[in-house]
Amino acid sequence: MVREKKIMCGKNYMEVDIYPYTVSQKEARSKKRGKRKNVSLPKQRNLNDKNSKRCLIQVLNTNFTEKDYHMYLSYSAKNHPDTVEQAEAIIKNYLRRVNYRRKQKGLGPAKYIVIMEYDLDKDEKPKHIHHHLVIDGDLSRDELEDLWRMKKEKGQSKGHKIGRCSVQMLEPDNNGLAGLAMYLTKRGLSKRKWSPSQNLTKPVEMPVNDTKYTKRQLERIAKGLVDKEYWRRKYPNWRITDEDYGIQVVLNEFTGYHVYLRLRKDTG
Repeated sequence: MVREKKIMCGKNYMEVDIYPYTVSQKEARSKKRGKRKNVSLPKQRNLNDKNSKRCLIQVLNTNFTEKDYHMYLSYSAKNHPDTVEQAEAIIKNYLRRVNYRRKQKGLGPAKYIVIMEYDLDKDEKPKHIHHHLVIDGDLSRDELEDLWRMKKEKGQSKGHKIGRCSVQMLEPDNNGLAGLAMYLTKRGLSKRKWSPSQNLTKPVEMPVNDTKYTKRQLERIAKGLVDKEYWRRKYPNWRITDEDYGIQVVLNEFTGYHVYLRLRKDTG
């Protein structure tokens, strides 16, 4: 028996899992009425975790477009935090200043995902702390860069710069923002974790379908014996994103093949 599970990431992207399931799993599922539900964000948002990485891709594709920004924020030597907790406090204060500026302009709170990266020295103290911030594009680049400052002291019109701050427009490709997520999660630093704003739209998990695929079909897919037309028939108005990342196959020695699809809306 084979199950299909679809996760909608906004209007233009969809992820699909196709995998075997057992009779006991079917019986347990049949007691529950199938319905759409929001994907729960993982409590553990360490980017060394596979499920956390995948959820990050889904949330990025659900909430952000080419109209939004990817920011890099670092610290000068004299402003480098001594602890991870200090860095968390600094980025939180920065986001409060961003939201205060937005409120002055009649805007609601920012939508964002902040990713903190750092390494550990020989004494297990954090070093090279910096942040990646994906944020909506309602403020200008200049405004966002200018707010990366320490609290101003008496007699100052502005606080000192905390460190480097660069802002770039997002550049989604056929995989949406999966490329950005892969860049952020494959880097060599030992510690990475992400935190979302509370106002993000969550990806939606659709009711599962236990009749769309057979075991034989799953094996043919896993062995690369189906073509693009096969997928167009299965998912009208959708296309596999690309040959490199659009179809991934994993063989589990206990359960068999598991196929993972990324699709984008077919705009013609």
